[in-house]
Amino acid sequence: MDLESFKSRLHYIQMQLDQPDTVVALDRHLQALAEERPKQHRVFYLALPPFLFAKAVENLRERCWSKSGWNRVIVEKPF
Repeated sequence: MDLESFKSRLHYIQMQLDQPDTVVALDRHLQALAEERPKQHRVFYLALPPFLFAKAVENLRERCWSKSGWNRVIVEKPF
């Protein structure tokens, strides 16, 4: 895979991870992107303060976790 192909697969979505409706909308968006794929692997890159981490991952796990592939959460270290 070349760089342009890889970049075309990246998506940035700004949202409120503490609001369940936005997490459900993210799940729908990701399902649409992976519609024809047998597995839906997901990587979530979070840039947020430490006190929000637990609730954000909990909402992702409950409402946006792939059921057919692996899931990864990457947390950017705050400075």
